[in-house]
Amino acid sequence: MVSTGVVREWHVADEWGVIDSDDTPGGAYAMSHAVRVEGVADLARSTDLGLRPSTEVAFEWTTTDEPIDGMRYLVERVWPRDAIAPIREGAFHTSLWLSVDGPGADGLTVMQEQPKRDNMKTRCRVP
Repeated sequence: MVSTGVVREWHVADEWGVIDSDDTPGGAYAMSHAVRVEGVADLARSTDLGLRPSTEVAFEWTTTDEPIDGMRYLVERVWPRDAIAPIREGAFHTSLWLSVDGPGADGLTVMQEQPKRDNMKTRCRVP
């Protein structure tokens, strides 16, 4: 299910955060691998992605059998609310993330996921 919400908190070093939404009472647990399209990273420490608190987001979620840190909802994918939803891919997915600018006052750098482009594949010519 796709919902909209606001990032309550994000622990970049621990790679998780909480998203609040009317559809997920008590919050939805999100991990860094769920971040798509745009996120932030503390590049001085690692390339792990996160989200800034108070950011409005769209996200897909599911319920959990057992609560995670007291939350019954798990975020599968999350992206900025005003961005186009990322294409759903198979069980394995890889992507390239590039920094948009230098670090902000909070030390975090905005990172954007680069779309997959078939026309960027290297072609070899046989002489």
